[in-house]
Amino acid sequence: MLDYWLPPALWLGLIFLASTRHFSSVSTSTIFVVVGSRLFPRTAPRRLSRLHIVTRKLFHWTGYFTLTLLIARAAQYQFPESSESAQLGWTFIAVFLLASADEFHQSRVPNRRGNVSDVMLDVFGGPCAILLLWHQR
Repeated sequence: MLDYWLPPALWLGLIFLASTRHFSSVSTSTIFVVVGSRLFPRTAPRRLSRLHIVTRKLFHWTGYFTLTLLIARAAQYQFPESSESAQLGWTFIAVFLLASADEFHQSRVPNRRGNVSDVMLDVFGGPCAILLLWHQR
């Protein structure tokens, strides 16, 4: 059982680590713009700043897309007697609750804000992963 639940637990730990002040937009933008300007010296700083925002939002989606896949895999092995629909439904509910908890956590961290739009973006990764799983089966 630990073999199946350890990966989502570790991934969730990584998501919550990314919710700390060390990974705030202010903290990551400086690094992103410096590295981006070295890799793409002809790119305007304003464009790099916009790319930074897009990259951060993609990380939201990707993080919860991956979390959904990992939880669905664990649920499949933990609850083999349950229907696939039930497993995926509970997986989606878990992802929604975890995304909400993550944004609530961020609202309590200095230099961070919890946003409903980020919860929606996080949760959107869940149905995308579920559609992928249904398409594969």
